[in-house]
Amino acid sequence: MEHGLKFAVIENEFGDVGVDDGVLKQSSEDQIIEMMNGCVCCTVRSDLVKVLKELGSKRKGQFDAVIIETTGLADPAPVAQTFFVDDDTRMAAAFALVAGLAITTPPALAAEADPITIPSGVYELDLGHASIVWKIGHLGLSNYTARFNKFDATLNLDVENPANSTVNVVIDPRSVDTDYPYADQKDFNANLVNQENFFNAGEFPEITFTSTAVEVTGDRTGTITGDLELLGVTLPVTIDAVMNGFLEEHPFAGGVPAIGFSGTATIQRSAWGMDWGLGNVGDMVEILIEAEFIQAQ
Repeated sequence: MEHGLKFAVIENEFGDVGVDDGVLKQSSEDQIIEMMNGCVCCTVRSDLVKVLKELGSKRKGQFDAVIIETTGLADPAPVAQTFFVDDDTRMAAAFALVAGLAITTPPALAAEADPITIPSGVYELDLGHASIVWKIGHLGLSNYTARFNKFDATLNLDVENPANSTVNVVIDPRSVDTDYPYADQKDFNANLVNQENFFNAGEFPEITFTSTAVEVTGDRTGTITGDLELLGVTLPVTIDAVMNGFLEEHPFAGGVPAIGFSGTATIQRSAWGMDWGLGNVGDMVEILIEAEFIQAQ
């Protein structure tokens, strides 16, 4: 179909050798820009910014819109975020709004209603794609946010009967990271780690969660109840979980099956004896979990 428009196409390659340029129709005046060895949503995002700035300097009269290919595993959300959040890409955002932007995202993951077709068994946490973030109220003004940098988890997945699945988590409280901006004046992370009525990691070097029950609440949702051991006290906690998707063959992990979850939970820290700062610092702690698991080999 003839539309009379000119497009700048940014195509995404994984690996050292590109193939898409060999199948694109190309005239003597065309230029193909490939971004190699990663997906535009994560590992080569800086390359995306660089290419957009290059195109922005050339856009006048050259093309009408930009098409960014994000097939495979690329997530379009961080790509869109590039144009509206990052300070170093505000020029690219203005360029995208002037020139027009289309992000192509053919489905790569299983749809929400599709049956889970990966095998049951033991799955290990992909530490490169996992996070445990916690938020706690500060003076009623904001939610102070921090994370743990060292943790691990094992999932025993029962696809036929998900309620029989189990998960075990171990967290190193000494890895707490508050991103405190005045670290040269005070080691705030260490204060939390060593505080007797906070993490007290010298005496309690591990935080553990051991699931005791899984309840399926929807096609891709459920609750995971388990025992949280913190400061030597063990109490039940329930995580609201969403199964985001699965892959029968993970392209970046040797082709093994993979599955990913998001989870949220809220605990009352004083119930575990963590009462430091109460009154100024909130008692309720919101926990945000992201986890990708790959089949154990």
